[in-house]
Amino acid sequence: MPDEVTIVEVGPWEGLQCEHRYIPVEKKIELIKKISETGVKKIVATSFAHPKSLPQFVDSEQVMNALNSSSSVIYLAAVPNEIACRRALASRVKEVLIWVSTSETHNMRTLGVPVASTMKEIQLIAKICKENNVRIRSMIATAFGCAYEGETPIAAVRELVLKLNKLGCQEVCLTDTHGMANPKEVRERISHLKRELPHVTFSVHFHDAKGMGIANGFAAFEEGVRIFDSAVGGIGTAPDMPGGSRDIPTEALVFMFEKMGVSTGIDLDKLSACTDLAEKIIGRRLERSNSVGRATKDRDVVTNPLEELPV
Repeated sequence: MPDEVTIVEVGPWEGLQCEHRYIPVEKKIELIKKISETGVKKIVATSFAHPKSLPQFVDSEQVMNALNSSSSVIYLAAVPNEIACRRALASRVKEVLIWVSTSETHNMRTLGVPVASTMKEIQLIAKICKENNVRIRSMIATAFGCAYEGETPIAAVRELVLKLNKLGCQEVCLTDTHGMANPKEVRERISHLKRELPHVTFSVHFHDAKGMGIANGFAAFEEGVRIFDSAVGGIGTAPDMPGGSRDIPTEALVFMFEKMGVSTGIDLDKLSACTDLAEKIIGRRLERSNSVGRATKDRDVVTNPLEELPV
């Protein structure tokens, strides 16, 4: 059994984008820097979506410019279109995050355009990134099902993986956007995709619906996946489903792997302190693993005034 995995921390991005009140830029920077001290190798720090779409990220340039580009941590920025990508590169971003949904309905609700239009934007982003030697991390939303359209055909996922890979996306992250996956399906889908597309590096992004997130993560690990998304304290959810399934708490994921003898390189005590800080910043309790002090569950529905706006 390989003894190392990579955890990608998405809390500063996916977690904060659903907060109904603006988080001051200095607090965002403080949280990201504190997470950087835990041993996490990659952090999705912000989004360069237009401020009219996501006012929470009106300060994306300030955030990226405040982070140490010479750090051993890789700071990613989400870029929904060509303009966002150019803004990110101007802020010295070395790796960008792009995403597209298998579901037309979901793509329209989150990005405001059809899937075909998103793919055209990704093509432009890929060209820009290649010219500037910037890495692309790609995500396929609703890869395990869509709350609006139901079951996602594996063929639809495979088609998007092929298109993204041909555009130069070195990694494709399969995302359970609405928390619909189960371990059996995870094994079957990943096994099929790895068999059909052995040249692609797959990662996973699960939401912890009804406690299934960690089980799904373990199933993906058993199928050979070694890159996993999570968020401190489980902060964050699908932006079109406020109060819905939350991200897997990074503490819980790290604890599971370390107990299995699989190295994450992450210090749990320092990670717990990050969740403490995140709770102070957003003003409420978050989920966390029993292994790092206490298990709390915040079931309050957070109103998201941006849910009808494109990401």
